[in-house]
Amino acid sequence: MNRAAVARATVVVPAPVAFERAAGQPAYGALASMGALNSVIAVAAVAMLSGMISTIGTVASTSGLSLLLNTVIIGNSTSPVTGGRPRP
Repeated sequence: MNRAAVARATVVVPAPVAFERAAGQPAYGALASMGALNSVIAVAAVAMLSGMISTIGTVASTSGLSLLLNTVIIGNSTSPVTGGRPRP
């Protein structure tokens, strides 16, 4: 478990919601919290695209699944920039 990522998520996600709730606009805080999770939104978009590709036919279904799996694998791979450590 990446403790730094967990600590960042426990602060970054609820903080905008709490701040905007205090200001009387909780919807804007929720929107800001979603912006903190860009990678989740990107994977969800690729999953939607993959599902649309999969409805075309058998070969396209395999291609759509391959697209989704490669996105998840590449998203969780180590980066040579960080010296082989996983990205935070």
